[in-house]
Amino acid sequence: MTTLLTVKIGQDAPRRCDAKCYESTSAKCDCVCGGKNHGAGLSKAIDNTRELAESWIERIAVDRGIPAAAVLRELHLPQGALL
Repeated sequence: MTTLLTVKIGQDAPRRCDAKCYESTSAKCDCVCGGKNHGAGLSKAIDNTRELAESWIERIAVDRGIPAAAVLRELHLPQGALL
């Protein structure tokens, strides 16, 4: 099983997206993926999650005025880790 978690300062509990979402057949989704992975299946959810993580990293880089590679270094991830 693959799980996407987000943890924010001041948040009561991590938000998640896991098999309950991407294998779902119901219409309701309230997890961290915002419905993007809902019912998509594991393979598509992995692709969607990678794209989402890359967009978060890019947004942090733009907000800080630094290259995305610098954000990855701060997170102790090798460049290309999300490919």
